[in-house]
Amino acid sequence: MKGNTRSDEWKILWNVIKNHHDGICDIFCEELKEKQPNLESRVGALKWLEKNEYLKEIPPLSKVWKDPPALYKKIKDN
Repeated sequence: MKGNTRSDEWKILWNVIKNHHDGICDIFCEELKEKQPNLESRVGALKWLEKNEYLKEIPPLSKVWKDPPALYKKIKDN
């Protein structure tokens, strides 16, 4: 695909599949920030991936944060 660029959604999903333990991420993951530095675009990409059933939103893993960011997990059959 020389000359073509991949969508933010594709880049983020591929990063989650390859680099995130148990396929879990949130909007503040450093690797996702590298793929898409703009917060709004990153949030939009994660929401698109959830809507299209590549990721699903899961409950927080701990109660440390007062207002935790949404966590997403890769759906197994991707």
